[in-house]
Amino acid sequence: MLGLLKRCANLILRPLDHEVSRIRAKKFGQSLDEDLVRLVPDKRPVTVFDVGANVGQTVRRFRSIWQDPIIHCFEPGTDAFPRLRESTRVFPNIHLNNLAVGAHAGTKVLFQFSASESYMNSFLAPDRECWTSVVDEISVPLVTIDAYCEDNGIQHVDVCKIDTQGFDSEVLKGAYRTVANGGIDIIQTEIMFSELYCGQPSFEELYSQFRDMDFSLFALYDWTIRAGRAGNVDALFVYNNYRETLRL
Repeated sequence: MLGLLKRCANLILRPLDHEVSRIRAKKFGQSLDEDLVRLVPDKRPVTVFDVGANVGQTVRRFRSIWQDPIIHCFEPGTDAFPRLRESTRVFPNIHLNNLAVGAHAGTKVLFQFSASESYMNSFLAPDRECWTSVVDEISVPLVTIDAYCEDNGIQHVDVCKIDTQGFDSEVLKGAYRTVANGGIDIIQTEIMFSELYCGQPSFEELYSQFRDMDFSLFALYDWTIRAGRAGNVDALFVYNNYRETLRL
């Protein structure tokens, strides 16, 4: 019956250069930003943690996804932070923190690369496949997500993006209480397969850590290939209790 109605409608609309066709919903897993839009509807102020904000690239991304999201940025780099502050100064609801995030509060030595490669800064020393060299080592303060949320009265984070060049596992360790209280719905992280940093966690280690925190892998995005094999990929993990509330 529906097929007959469609054919009749097309006969009527064809002279007008129109045609009835089935609208297919886009599949998940093709675009990270489009999936975030569908996973986190823009119905209220969206709260985002940008751990490893660098010079503000992700801030601009998130502002293109949601209307005036509340973004808490964490960036310890001495070259990157001033550029982050300048690139975000006209935006509302941006909270800048010139410090790093880890498993424990304290201080730690950060390996810094050139200003043009500040996105490579890491607490881990470069390994054999790292294509650039350290130019400076500085001691920076660390805070945990748990302590930051408690100190600032933050009860819920919609999306936590972590890009800390091999230090993501330590960031997660400092968020256990927040996660256990259902305080983080979605975590975006980078998984590295190239041996860029000494002691970087493997995919298996990160996956196991997320599973133990009651997150499920949602999808992988934007693979890079280096030397004929996987280099790195962005991963989206969704808290299971939140996943069950979604109509996917």
